[in-house]
Amino acid sequence: MQTSRSAQETRLGVSGTGRLAPNGLRTVYTSASRPFCSKTAAFQPARRGFALVSRRGNNGRDVSCEAHSAIPPAQGLFDPANDKDACGVGFVANLSKGASRACVTDALKMLARMSHRGACGCEENTGDGAGILCAMPDSFFSAVLFDEQSFRLPPLGEYAVGQVFLPRDEAQCNKAKCIMERVAAKLGHDSFAWRVVPTNNKTLGSAAIAVEPHVEQWFISAQGIKEQLDTEQQLFILRKLVEYELHQMGLGEDDVYFCSLSSATVIYKGQLTPEQVPEYYPDLRRPDFRSYMALVHSRFSTNTFPSWGRAQPMRLLGHNGEINTLRGNRNWMTAREGVMACEALGLTREELEKVCLVSGVCVIVTSL
Repeated sequence: MQTSRSAQETRLGVSGTGRLAPNGLRTVYTSASRPFCSKTAAFQPARRGFALVSRRGNNGRDVSCEAHSAIPPAQGLFDPANDKDACGVGFVANLSKGASRACVTDALKMLARMSHRGACGCEENTGDGAGILCAMPDSFFSAVLFDEQSFRLPPLGEYAVGQVFLPRDEAQCNKAKCIMERVAAKLGHDSFAWRVVPTNNKTLGSAAIAVEPHVEQWFISAQGIKEQLDTEQQLFILRKLVEYELHQMGLGEDDVYFCSLSSATVIYKGQLTPEQVPEYYPDLRRPDFRSYMALVHSRFSTNTFPSWGRAQPMRLLGHNGEINTLRGNRNWMTAREGVMACEALGLTREELEKVCLVSGVCVIVTSL
């Protein structure tokens, strides 16, 4: 029979296998080698392609970097094409689907206890990336928006939240937000409010701070004009068309990055160590921030340069080998471009080309 201590360790992420908690209310899956994940990238690329921009560093040599990452080009024995990674992933949930504070705090404890599955650079306070995916904390968002902006959110399911990394430059940030609102309006989504996400970077290393984004939450109506599609499909199309328009205006995926855009979940993540996640995001420490489930991820980017956008969880899942899987998936999809179709999404040819173009590869899905 399992002792109370081992039961507690299992629930908080010490064990490498998933078990049902003794109280029967919570189920946890953690892994050192096999994550809570899918071997496929679902309908969204598991990792973004990086369009590197050459800049000149302080020492006079060219360094390829973007707003929220600093990944050099291939040189010497280093080649980004050889990137690999192996991470720690954990999941906790209330089987009753009742939101609780304990679910969030247990997930954050589990994340902290997976520090050995993540990594940091020469600076011990600059992590490879860590984060948490939660079910929509409806009561928290409703309270905080009313307190901060006197705005009442519609009922859960009728609104969506985009957790967005934005440029720190005010003009570029406003430009991006205007583009996002314009595309949303065209698709029939109302923009309700923008909320600046409170952050505290005092514990972060200089490397992480140097590429730190501005983080905001975008509250919009969940349903648009494509009423034949379910809510998450509509939000997927909205995000892809927003990304296309941003690219057209010179804002790449690493200038404006959607951690999440959903009516069901929200993601808090960054180029952080596991312990820094609740310190960097005070929202996660608030007693009224509750969820019925949480997925946590601690990234170990083997011979790979970290960035804010590469941190996980991704929008749908956590993965401990997404770089390898993504490359294989893209190759398989590219080989099948000529025989793929997209009927389920009801996109026009123009919309379909935009959705595919922003990914850098013609990835067309038949269903979600």
